Amino acid sequence: MKLEFRQTVTCNHLTLARVCKTIDWQQPLPRCGEYVTGLETLDGEQELQVHKLLHRTQDGSCLAELPGFNIAQLRISYRELEQLAEKKGWTLQKL
Repeated sequence: MKLEFRQTVTCNHLTLARVCKTIDWQQPLPRCGEYVTGLETLDGEQELQVHKLLHRTQDGSCLAELPGFNIAQLRISYRELEQLAEKKGWTLQKL
């Protein structure tokens, strides 16, 4: 099953972008509140808690909303975030 993971990217209190990564998920679907690992997140977290899980019946996929992160705390620029997303297989969408 295709599982899309999403995180919101902020800079202080301003929402800048959303990062997404779609994976062919071979494990049981995580539930809200459970932790997922192995995503090579852009903020360096090893495990993240699933906040929301949405099932898309039209294409049989799912969307998992993960906690967002603040690039000011990571001390990287938006350009560096773009490069990191490309390197780790995440799609960066400006909002």
